[in-house]
Amino acid sequence: MAKLVNITSGQAYLLQGQAVVLGRHMACSIRVLEKRVSRKHCLLVATDQGWVLRDGGSRLGTYVNGEFVTGPCLLRPGDRIRIGHTDLVFESSGDVAPGVSLERVKPLAADGLNPADFNVGGTLRRRPVAVLLLGGLGLLVAAAVALLAVALLAPESPARAVRRAAELVNSRRGAELWARLSRGRRGELSVAELQTRLDALPEAAVLALRSLELGRPRATASRAFVPVSILRGGEAFQGEVLLLREGRAWKVHSAPLEWIQRLGPEPPAP
Repeated sequence: MAKLVNITSGQAYLLQGQAVVLGRHMACSIRVLEKRVSRKHCLLVATDQGWVLRDGGSRLGTYVNGEFVTGPCLLRPGDRIRIGHTDLVFESSGDVAPGVSLERVKPLAADGLNPADFNVGGTLRRRPVAVLLLGGLGLLVAAAVALLAVALLAPESPARAVRRAAELVNSRRGAELWARLSRGRRGELSVAELQTRLDALPEAAVLALRSLELGRPRATASRAFVPVSILRGGEAFQGEVLLLREGRAWKVHSAPLEWIQRLGPEPPAP
């Protein structure tokens, strides 16, 4: 029988029944009492393929192995789930290490926590084939994969981070753009709110981003300023994007989007 292990507290939860809800709500199967966790944060559902995780429309989102969850996610042993500041590890066995407390999750109360409300339908996220096969490969192949991962995970430059954010604005992809914001900005703005703002941007303003030009970034170990300019109707609108270093990644903290929103249609030719 599968279980979740809270890395911080050492508490283990034996998963049972058809659905398990995590959050601050008193009727949740597993309660996580911290401000950054929503009342009904995420849901785990038992399926023929295994336990499937789905975010419950939480304010700050759910992550699996550092990846922002945007749809149903089929869990594998060792997957690390983060909600708020809490990390839990999914394990397929109900056995626990000595000294670890094992608790059976409580059944869902009859006060409105309906698994159907979480919309668990959709295409399941599949783990990359390389990850599934890695355990059975030899040391030589494992070393090659590790070297490739280092190359792929090398931190992108501040300029590249700004260009990628502009591409996401241009395609109005709110969830991916939200994942590129700093922790502070994600705490102020939910995915749904960001998507609403993107959808409200005038088409002319979005198209203007195609003329984006970047200046020389000014960077320290923890932050970077990237000068930007956009050409509209023969006039250059200039500003500066502030990025913060979080781990190995540059995250967008503030950008001069206000004047982008005010850009109207292209003025008619004289």
